[in-house]
Amino acid sequence: MSDSFSQNLIDNIPLLVKVLNQNGTGSFFNKGWLEFTGRTLEQDIGSGWWDGVHPEDIKGYLKAVEEACGKRQSNRYEYRLKRADGTYRWILEEGKPVVSAGGGFESYICSGLDITEQKPDQEKISKQYFDEFTGLPNRRFFDDYLRREWGRAARTVRSLTLVMCSASHNSQDNKLLGSAISKEMNRPGDFLALYSDEKFAAILPETDAQGAAVVVDRIRTRVKTLELGHCVPEIGLFSAVPTVDVSTAAELVELAEQAMQQEKKKKK
Repeated sequence: MSDSFSQNLIDNIPLLVKVLNQNGTGSFFNKGWLEFTGRTLEQDIGSGWWDGVHPEDIKGYLKAVEEACGKRQSNRYEYRLKRADGTYRWILEEGKPVVSAGGGFESYICSGLDITEQKPDQEKISKQYFDEFTGLPNRRFFDDYLRREWGRAARTVRSLTLVMCSASHNSQDNKLLGSAISKEMNRPGDFLALYSDEKFAAILPETDAQGAAVVVDRIRTRVKTLELGHCVPEIGLFSAVPTVDVSTAAELVELAEQAMQQEKKKKK
């Protein structure tokens, strides 16, 4: 994948994306972030972006980043960010450390969503969009994200891949599974959700079947290292160019589920 291709992908996902170092200084900000803040890349590089964070929130934010990077764990954080019109907006952000093959820290990728309108009822919005036990986005969040990515892929005539992975009947196993799958989805636009009690769903924007197969192989390898008892998840994927190969997003979901079921049949 070329650098320009990757840049286009990250710039056009419907999230505020930035890449940080362990100390919270920034090395990259996508188009969505810059348009939201009304600032330039030159202004935000390094610690410049801190100026846009509410003074009461920046210290806690930087501490959370340091802890997440140190533990090599994803985290979720809320903070106030100044929009281009000068008003502060509440951002719900998912942060994920990127680790090298040798286990060393490389970067911290953050993707944020403006939740200001939902903030007055925070407990309700959390339950609406996230699974309480695994902490992953739920079916409602998945449907919203897929709808946006489907539309973007249709406009750009790019492949969109959906990966379905069977879940365990044990909540603790699902937490381990979700964490393992997430670690192999390294691009800011990749999206993982607990689709239902029975399956996980991953959206891989601008990814064809060949590229998705590489990701799935990595997921299978990592899952094998987990202690899940008799739980061996089935994984299926389907790649298509929206409106060209597949008519609707619902059809894409159905085809990915069928691919997962085919994997299940092969084991019998």
